Amino acid sequence: MSLVENIARRPPSELGLLKETKSLVDRGYGLEDVAEKLGLSKQYIRTIMTLLKNGESKLIGLVDSGRMPITVAAQIATGTSDDVQRALTEAYETGDLRGPKLKAARLLIRRRLASQRPGAAPKQSKTP
Repeated sequence: MSLVENIARRPPSELGLLKETKSLVDRGYGLEDVAEKLGLSKQYIRTIMTLLKNGESKLIGLVDSGRMPITVAAQIATGTSDDVQRALTEAYETGDLRGPKLKAARLLIRRRLASQRPGAAPKQSKTP
């Protein structure tokens, strides 16, 4: 109840929204219930949960700082190389990723691809 009141007063940061969404799900609320309580779409809540479940702290940081749209972050987190390329293209075309934001996304993807190469150090566990 207090989360809803806080959201009504001022828009939460993306990171705050991510943490509160996880808190509601951890307390047993289903995605539909969370979406209804927060006034967001089920797809958006599903996207948030994908980032949190995958421990995507770097992506969450970019989203929270406003340097990357959450939809692009989710596609990067779950996508294949083709999916990532498509997400970047769409974000660029819509104006969501330009200048420093695009540079940050490209750097993140380059690091991910480097860590996935054979012989690369195993991926460390990440926590939000």
